[in-house]
Amino acid sequence: MSNDIHPAEVAALISYDPVTGKFHWKPRPSALFNTARAAKAWNARFAGAETCTTDNGKGYRTVEIFGRAYKAHRLAWAIVHGEWPTGEIDHLDHNPSNNCLENLRDVSRKENLRNRPPQKDNSSEHVGINWQADCKAWTASIGVDGRSIYLGLFQDKDAAIAARRAAEQRYGFHPSGGGYVSGRV
Repeated sequence: MSNDIHPAEVAALISYDPVTGKFHWKPRPSALFNTARAAKAWNARFAGAETCTTDNGKGYRTVEIFGRAYKAHRLAWAIVHGEWPTGEIDHLDHNPSNNCLENLRDVSRKENLRNRPPQKDNSSEHVGINWQADCKAWTASIGVDGRSIYLGLFQDKDAAIAARRAAEQRYGFHPSGGGYVSGRV
């Protein structure tokens, strides 16, 4: 992903609290404005105000800097590490608006897909565990490298979940990926 602004410039414009995941505008120097009056007006209105309060419609917080929208989780990474993430930023708890540093990790697309929450239409609330009404049993499966691996048919839901968790471990999934997610966002 191309970024138009250097992380040091981001850190000069925005403060980030890694514990709360919140961002605030820093006062801007007059050099960034056409007039001292414009700088004073901007700072009176925005300096110290929380930014990244709106989302992009999918729960990800964004902020506009000099006419370009940036995702807050990428800004957090850039501010803390002094460089843009090399991959995707994974929200470990599946909550795209939780930008606390301990909830973020820079991972490949493949790794990020291994930490997906259950789909909203999933009856079991577990990734890869589904009720098969015709068999009156639970099926377990896991997706690895673009293919679906069938793990079995189970009369007991807990046995299907155990088979799925063992497969997650075997294939290197993140511990929060594919497991039960209470209070899904």
